[in-house]
Amino acid sequence: LKDGLGGIWYCELNPREEQNPSYKLYSCHGGKIVASQVSSTLPLLVTLGKDGKISVYDFEAKMLLMQKEFDKAGIDLIWFYL
Repeated sequence: LKDGLGGIWYCELNPREEQNPSYKLYSCHGGKIVASQVSSTLPLLVTLGKDGKISVYDFEAKMLLMQKEFDKAGIDLIWFYL
């Protein structure tokens, strides 16, 4: 099942058997992505969603490293290089 906040959940819907608890399989943006940036030195992608979430992905390992949700949505990202 997919919820409205970008989560994909595993749920057992068989009423005849004992049910295991539901758990989140994957988390992503709940709406449009408004901005993204790629690191020039690391295999990282940062995305900003209209839902106020910032997500950091390691695209070589194909995994979400972190996600932070804010009360207000942003409109752009800037990656400052050192």
